[in-house]
Amino acid sequence: MAAIGIFLFPVILIIFQPDAGSCLVFLSFFLLLYREGLNPVYYYIFFLCIAGFVGSLILGLYNSTIVLIFFTILASSFYIREKIIPIASLIIFIAVYFFFYSEANFFYLLGFYLALLGINLFLAWKNRAPKDLVLILFTFIGLNIISLGANLIFEFLKPHQQERINVWLHPEKCDPKGSLYNVLQSKMAIGSGGFSGKGFLEGTMTKLNYVPEQSTDFIYCTVGEEFGFIGTGFIIFLFILLITRIIILAERQKLNFAKNYGYCIAGILFIHIFINISMTIGLMPIIGIPLPFLSYGGSSMMGFSLLLGVFLKMDYSRQIR
Repeated sequence: MAAIGIFLFPVILIIFQPDAGSCLVFLSFFLLLYREGLNPVYYYIFFLCIAGFVGSLILGLYNSTIVLIFFTILASSFYIREKIIPIASLIIFIAVYFFFYSEANFFYLLGFYLALLGINLFLAWKNRAPKDLVLILFTFIGLNIISLGANLIFEFLKPHQQERINVWLHPEKCDPKGSLYNVLQSKMAIGSGGFSGKGFLEGTMTKLNYVPEQSTDFIYCTVGEEFGFIGTGFIIFLFILLITRIIILAERQKLNFAKNYGYCIAGILFIHIFINISMTIGLMPIIGIPLPFLSYGGSSMMGFSLLLGVFLKMDYSRQIR
């Protein structure tokens, strides 16, 4: 927990700038923490909360509550011995859902969900240890708080921040010539490359500057148009090979510092590669994160080169001892 606190301190400072891209880079330390023995349950809870937050923004408050009810019933079947109760709950839920299918009757469904949650907690307390009861309680109540809070937080965001989220989750609400333009052009450029691409410097959309920032944040769409599926797949393969090699070398280190440093580099590269490629194809919101060793920019190239250079020096020192 102390290590997590150390990571969160610079994140809080960066948020005040604000710079969301730099904040996300600190997620790269998840690989190091896992290697050092952090309980995987924390990762499960974190991704569950993210899924609840994003799901609420996609489905809306009413539909996300319905999904939570369904998963509550599904989860209850794993720890309730009386299997008839989850089956009966599911039947009642379907009946209530079809009878009160209206956002105006949202509180009927919410009341049913709270009653169902109370029954599940009681049966968990009856059949399991108190530890399971606390885990169930925090999981379901936490998911509800996140689901309810997601829509409230969205309303307090600035207009340009709301636009970025809508581009990611609700592109139908965005202007194709406005906020949606970058992602739309990027996806069209990648798709136009086909299987083998149009050839080096022969991409029409990138050559005619239809894709903004094509040499920096959207460099991947240039590769996709000029070299097609083969080129983009080869780039991803090289990145996977690089990260795998770094992890193998990190495991061979005799000093814990060198080993942890190697895992930090692997995590940083993974986060940059995953977010940059995902945002060019519309799977992640647009964030100003470069693609390592491909995006144009001296500071980016120098930073990644220094990271690898220091690690290679550490590995060399291990070999000559």
